[in-house]
Amino acid sequence: EEYKNNKKRAQSNESKKLNILKKVLIVDVLLQIISYFKSYMKIKKRICESLKCIKFIKEEILPDVIVVPSDRSNAFILNILKYAKKNGILTATVPVSYISGPERLIASRRNEKSYFTFLHIIFRNKYSKLYKRDIKTKKLVCYYRFEHLPILIKNNLLPENPWAFGSGLVTFIMVDTQRTKDDLVKLGTKPNKIYVTGHHIFDELFNVQKRKTEINKKINYTYKNHSTNKKIIFAVPHLAEHGLIDWQEHWEKLDLVCDNLQRYSGNFDIFISLHPKMVRQDYMFLEYKYGFKLLIEPLSSVLPVAD
Repeated sequence: EEYKNNKKRAQSNESKKLNILKKVLIVDVLLQIISYFKSYMKIKKRICESLKCIKFIKEEILPDVIVVPSDRSNAFILNILKYAKKNGILTATVPVSYISGPERLIASRRNEKSYFTFLHIIFRNKYSKLYKRDIKTKKLVCYYRFEHLPILIKNNLLPENPWAFGSGLVTFIMVDTQRTKDDLVKLGTKPNKIYVTGHHIFDELFNVQKRKTEINKKINYTYKNHSTNKKIIFAVPHLAEHGLIDWQEHWEKLDLVCDNLQRYSGNFDIFISLHPKMVRQDYMFLEYKYGFKLLIEPLSSVLPVAD
């Protein structure tokens, strides 16, 4: 009798656990649906905004060339590129930042379920070039969020191969070096679309180099630096900010580098440069923990001062 009662209680507990699990799963699915809907409406709004911009271009500007930052990510820009191509207007990208390749892009999508949800099975076969295998998780990752695909497909905005910068509707792209061009060609970008122009940052670095003594004095004054030591400028990698590693690993790696840098603090003044995506307050501990100075200025405006 006692055995039967224990069995019933165990079955009852198991049933309760299953009911709780079902409710949790239902809530999780509902939250995902709400999140997808909000994201879908956001991209739909961006396309509507692009139509206003296209109207302005058509009626007021009448350009010969339209310069855009990218040809693969932003629905607003994708729609403008589509309009330009249809109307014979040249379009171009200029080098403004590092061009991410597939490995980096996949890593940044690793923690966003929308990029690899099972729902992608709807599009996977027909649009196979949008997907790449994540070596770490073994999952197929889409370049675009699942909820963005229907509206991008409906409006015929998908690039031929979004993993390769310049493979979309843009007429030509300008890159900083021959190496960048070679890398893009390997990914599938057509070589006749790529022009090596250098980077505008190179000009800024050159101008700073010519004024190195003046800027060095300014830095010493701004950061109350009275020593005559040489300078080290450490540009902190924005690994966690881009989703390439988790935050715990990010801080561990940063501490390891800073521990080694601190060994040179007797002979060098050490300055820290943060990426624009970084929240300055999160890194203020580097000043009191290691005695480093956090730069306010962009890296390009001070880098030649470093020894």
